[in-house]
Amino acid sequence: MQTISINFIVAQGWHELSDKQLRYVYQFIASEYATDEIKTLCLLQ
Repeated sequence: MQTISINFIVAQGWHELSDKQLRYVYQFIASEYATDEIKTLCLLQ
């Protein structure tokens, strides 16, 4: 059996996001997506 390791680096605040990343998130907020949906979409992106 092979072990796969995945490491995530998560921003600690809005100030750590680039303009492109902020626009991506705000797009979903403006479309009234649920918080969990936004988190999932950002994780997949």
